[in-house]
Amino acid sequence: KFQDLVGNRLSGIVLQNMVELNQVPHALLFSGPSGVGKTTTARILAAEIQASDVIEVDAASTGGVDAIRSLIDVTRYSTGGGQRILILDEAQSITRQGFEALLKTLEEPPENTTFVLVTTEAHKIPETILSRLAEFTFHAVSENDILLRLQHISHQEELKPEDDLLRYLAQRARGNVRTAIQSLDMAA
Repeated sequence: KFQDLVGNRLSGIVLQNMVELNQVPHALLFSGPSGVGKTTTARILAAEIQASDVIEVDAASTGGVDAIRSLIDVTRYSTGGGQRILILDEAQSITRQGFEALLKTLEEPPENTTFVLVTTEAHKIPETILSRLAEFTFHAVSENDILLRLQHISHQEELKPEDDLLRYLAQRARGNVRTAIQSLDMAA
């Protein structure tokens, strides 16, 4: 759920309102540093709109023109009235030709399909693409929010770490929730 997001609450609130009003744009951009919840938010969006078809691809390994065209071909098939969401993670890695192939689809989006481009480097997304996306900028998560998440996870997993360790992990993560959780996992 959007209310479960750590940090970046405003993005969650705006997206929740869009879902409730049935006004989710057909194309979104989630940009910001690593480990702050961009991909998680895209997955939550898919759950909240009750997408019957969720396709998540790593554009770093499949960002070429052929892969993008294959992905676009999928959008030509009906979802039987359900919603489809395509999450393009590491979108900055899409090739120039891949972006060109994607552009026409963003200009004339398929019905019931939402594209979410996720990136750590929004400046690498061509302006022609950016102008067709609703942008959400994510920021590093506060040390206190990370500490609270680590405490929550520790409680859920019945771990009993010392508070000093959790504070250290939260501080060491430098705003990256994923790094903090991985460190907690290693410590456990």
